[in-house]
Amino acid sequence: MFTPCFFSLEDYHEGWADMRHSVKSGFRHHYEEYLAAVETVVSCAKSYIVKNADRVTDWSGLRIRLKLPTGEKVYYYKHEPGHIPTGDDPISETLREFEEHCRDNEQRIKEITDITLDPSDGDLSITVNGTEYIAISDRAVIDLAAYIEKNS
Repeated sequence: MFTPCFFSLEDYHEGWADMRHSVKSGFRHHYEEYLAAVETVVSCAKSYIVKNADRVTDWSGLRIRLKLPTGEKVYYYKHEPGHIPTGDDPISETLREFEEHCRDNEQRIKEITDITLDPSDGDLSITVNGTEYIAISDRAVIDLAAYIEKNS
């Protein structure tokens, strides 16, 4: 997510005051309301996933970061080649190396199975290509729900 950049304190104060979700007082209350709203959205997404995941026939386009019980993070994605620069400068070389890294480390999702929602604590667990991920993160839940919405 991008954040605005300001060049003076006055611009900073005015810029944030003009934002859609700007507040002038009651900061703790507004922050707690925001956290409650996030929890509600994520919980609704979990319910949506459980009810609708079986409608998806192709998971290969899903981009999602998941964490194994060991703490290791796994990034699943379908590599889509971008513009490959041809110059001899360091930036072009770095971009070519990054493109090669993305291509060589692609991990596509073939299947998602064993989607389990524990209603006692709200944890959502899934199995991706035979690997179990327990209590997936809020961001992963939202990414998964959005993919299901788009592809079902």
